[in-house]
Amino acid sequence: NSGVTNDFSVVSLATTRPEFERVFDILAGVMLNPAFEEDDVKRNKELILTGLRESGAVPESALEAMQDRVIYSGHPYANDVNGTPATIASFTRAELQAYHKRMMETSRLLFVFVGDLDAEVLKRKIAATFGKLPPGNYKDAAYPSIDFSKGTLDTTQRSLPTNYVKGVFAAPSLDSPDYYAMRVAMSILQTLVYQEVRGRLQLSYAPDADMASFAANTGNISVSTTDPNTATAAMLNQIRFLQERTLNPGVIDEIASFFLTRHYMGQETSVAQAGELAKYELIGNGWRNSFEFLNRVRAVKPEDIRAVSNKYMRNLRFVYIGDTSNLNRSVFIPQS
Repeated sequence: NSGVTNDFSVVSLATTRPEFERVFDILAGVMLNPAFEEDDVKRNKELILTGLRESGAVPESALEAMQDRVIYSGHPYANDVNGTPATIASFTRAELQAYHKRMMETSRLLFVFVGDLDAEVLKRKIAATFGKLPPGNYKDAAYPSIDFSKGTLDTTQRSLPTNYVKGVFAAPSLDSPDYYAMRVAMSILQTLVYQEVRGRLQLSYAPDADMASFAANTGNISVSTTDPNTATAAMLNQIRFLQERTLNPGVIDEIASFFLTRHYMGQETSVAQAGELAKYELIGNGWRNSFEFLNRVRAVKPEDIRAVSNKYMRNLRFVYIGDTSNLNRSVFIPQS
């Protein structure tokens, strides 16, 4: 498989143990000597372009693209890793080959393996294949912070059965001491938003609160609703609740336990474990920190929840797609 995020790209394999050596050799061959046949390049470009053109027709995708344009303006993340119709259409096969060659340097490569494998055998196989690449001089550079100096509201008028709202705020990255308290806080906020907006007010089927896992990180609240003013005000009230109240430790323990259960269910496969180790190694101050996740979440205190809520859940930058005629801007950008 393969994939790309704002922070790194991935090429992966999963195979049974008896077939590992053979599959590894295939992977090495594909990565080191890709054909980049003209017909393949053309076909894949068309597939990507079709996906990019169609994404704007789906409100959720359009909202995500709008969010990225707004909050990443002037930031390296503004360079969309999925490409744009203009960039995908413009590059040639020769440019793709040249770019691939520049990326194939040992200073840019990290290998992560999970399975019943001999480390010394792995080292020899890597040295015999990828070890022959030039070292290069790549060094990681810290990303600047995303601008949350003030709240904003960007809207797009569109006639839809429901309206789509997303409010984005700063969040600590994986290498921050605040990360674990923020993860628990976001889990609590998700529960509060769901209970209030869906359960009590019945304004949305799936209100949400979530946190990304990028090097320059964000959290968000989101909702699709016919009453965006009331739903958004209700979500912001839940943030204020976390900022102003010191929660009972029992509440935190209960929600943290539920959160940890979901986290470890997501780590049941070797693929997921490899991804977690890689993420910590690249943006979390080392892969060994992944084994401290359980202890650090359990160490979160009520005062930590209140502290991170006040530190990060402020100056929300909202994006909105839907009927703008009755939108109350003061709900989204409260006047101090």
